[in-house]
Amino acid sequence: MSSKKENPKRQTKKKHGSRKAVLILLIILAVLAAAAVIAYRSLVVKPELPAENRPSSPGASEAQQGETQYQEKVEGARKSKDFYTILVVGTDVASNSTDTIMLVSYDVTNQRATVMSIPRDTLVNTFGTGRYTRVNSVYAAYGGGEDGMTALTNEVAELVGFMPDYRVFINWELVGQMVDAIGGVEYDVPFHMEYDDPIQDLHIYVEKGLQVLDGEHAMQLVRWRKNNAGVSSGGGNGSDLTRLQVQQGFLKATLKQTLQIRNVARINELAALFNDHVESDLTLENLLWFATQAIFGGLNADDVEFVTMPILSANPYVYPDREALLELINTRLNPYTTDVTVNELDLIYFDAYGNLCSTGG
Repeated sequence: MSSKKENPKRQTKKKHGSRKAVLILLIILAVLAAAAVIAYRSLVVKPELPAENRPSSPGASEAQQGETQYQEKVEGARKSKDFYTILVVGTDVASNSTDTIMLVSYDVTNQRATVMSIPRDTLVNTFGTGRYTRVNSVYAAYGGGEDGMTALTNEVAELVGFMPDYRVFINWELVGQMVDAIGGVEYDVPFHMEYDDPIQDLHIYVEKGLQVLDGEHAMQLVRWRKNNAGVSSGGGNGSDLTRLQVQQGFLKATLKQTLQIRNVARINELAALFNDHVESDLTLENLLWFATQAIFGGLNADDVEFVTMPILSANPYVYPDREALLELINTRLNPYTTDVTVNELDLIYFDAYGNLCSTGG
């Protein structure tokens, strides 16, 4: 039985055809890869760190120049290549006071972060004028908007000895929508929360215990301070420190769930929410960069430390515990290799005679 042998020329043509098809496929893949890189670079942009001789108060209007302008005291080399500091502010819906003030340090290089909450009743020496006020009233006192945010940023800089690199102003509706976007947040609510304020149209009811909070109940939780008269919270005393404790615990639980790899597909959706509810000198592309660095860089919730600014009490106000704050600044918050000293801070304190004084004079 005879068999036909294939023409050697035809075999050569087939081999050449196969090679040509593979080459075309490789070219297509290379083009797609290049397009993906270009798209990634256009959507994700690394924020620039300020230059050493940057303006003391970025974005300050003429009204914020001169005496009210913060002068940078500590600068120079960073502790790591990508070490950022960000001031995060949220306002109370009714009073427009900034009841949520947090300073965030994020060492992207080493994937470590610290979030320091500043109690709203902290006394500050308003721009060294000798006029003492609560830190949460500074924003409204300077008319809100850009001037108010600049004034508040300057005050925080006086408390910690350096100007935050960036500022983020949050509409708290973001919390609820973000929680819904990631499918709810599991959180062990530490207190029973039940409060009604018809004037603000504020109604809070969150039961104590482990549960999955949706966006609506998450909003209630972060706004809770105290319960209605006669209703026990099971431990919460209605103080600002208790409120901060609840917020920090919830934010850590939210962060833990957000950093899960399955939420990578939701980065664009989450970034869009930030774009709608955040005013910042960071762009949407910058926020995407931070998100991708955190998720793909391996940042875990345990790598993020939530703390409250160390304080001493002067009821109904509080003022910084100078030694404890200074240690926290230099070990967790200060992005520079040069340590901050107490002489570079403007802190309220009481002298041995009970007089209200300021380290800034």
